[in-house]
Amino acid sequence: MGIELKIQPLRYVLAVWEEGSFHGAARQLHRSQPALSMAIRDLEERLGQPLFEKNLKGQLTPFGEYCLPRFRELVKQHDRLANELQHVAEGQQGRVTLATVPSVASRL
Repeated sequence: MGIELKIQPLRYVLAVWEEGSFHGAARQLHRSQPALSMAIRDLEERLGQPLFEKNLKGQLTPFGEYCLPRFRELVKQHDRLANELQHVAEGQQGRVTLATVPSVASRL
């Protein structure tokens, strides 16, 4: 079985890249910087490669640059699916089946 990826650390990586720093990303996400750093470090350990350069915080490694568009697509797909499932569960989207007698159905 492959690596299990959680969505939240992927969001953190995207935020660090977008903000250009761990500090800015932590502020944007309303998280502490150590919590953000720890989640990303755990993700890096799972992947077996660093995503960010150690001396240049917020700068992606070549592996990080490879991962970034894939993380972005996975997060988008996750959010799209979660939104769709929520709408179906709330009855805002889906299929409606009506039963009727043939005489009424032929007029509709």
